[in-house]
Amino acid sequence: MLTDGSVSHKVSIWGELAVAVNESYHQPLEEPIIAIIASTKLTMFNNAVQIGTLPSSKIYLNLNFDAVTELRSRLKEEGYKSSKKSSQIANTLPTGPSIEKISLKDLIENSSSMYAKKSLLCTFTILKIDDEENWWYYNCIKCTDEEVERDVKKFKCQNYKRSYPHAEKRFRIFVLVEDQTHACNIILKDRVVKRIVGNTATNLIKENEKAIESNSMPTVLKDIVGNEVTVKLVLTEANVKADSNIYEALDLCDSSVATSSIAEYSPVPKCLPSNHCDTIEAVDLFNTQ
Repeated sequence: MLTDGSVSHKVSIWGELAVAVNESYHQPLEEPIIAIIASTKLTMFNNAVQIGTLPSSKIYLNLNFDAVTELRSRLKEEGYKSSKKSSQIANTLPTGPSIEKISLKDLIENSSSMYAKKSLLCTFTILKIDDEENWWYYNCIKCTDEEVERDVKKFKCQNYKRSYPHAEKRFRIFVLVEDQTHACNIILKDRVVKRIVGNTATNLIKENEKAIESNSMPTVLKDIVGNEVTVKLVLTEANVKADSNIYEALDLCDSSVATSSIAEYSPVPKCLPSNHCDTIEAVDLFNTQ
């Protein structure tokens, strides 16, 4: 958590950078410890602004720089008092809602009681892909997940009741999955597929146009059959009313993360050269403008 003395913001640091910053932070440093973060990404999490790091991010602690000296002087003048770093900061951080890990059987039989939790964690194996359905769709550039209709050279959004000259292409794949308790149908949304295959829908569409059967599903998508994944599911009103047993998977999660902390953490990015990538986990860069 960073603050300038009046406003505080949470910062999420990923991968090797997180390890390096943690080691530096626990070294003997003059307090207040003042950080400069370069090249970051702003996102919304739990209705609050969160600063996230990228592969290009740099973090400097107590840099010998005029702005650092001025901020330290101002904080001391305003009555800053040194405190124990790790324990006190950890106690002041807001905790996000935990996400319950469930089986497919529990999901189907108890959807109504789980609706209040909104999102759930589930691990399953992908058995089959419905390749007769279109594996991508046009998404409104203003809405989070609103499909738009193509009308000549424009895209009409029913949510905003207006048309746009452009639309974003996103993944949407229907799959049959199973765990040790049950089998059911799942819709893998854009973020899940993107993180499994390490590519965007736009790139795959471009590559697929070069194939002989341009309307067929790309091989890289078919190859996800047999994979065991842990995803965050969201329940709809149709699921609760038992009108539908098709559930939506919104995000891919690292199964090694503690269930009580899933809401606070995402998978650790692996930033590899593009020519050496078979599967890139948590490629958050694909969500950057």
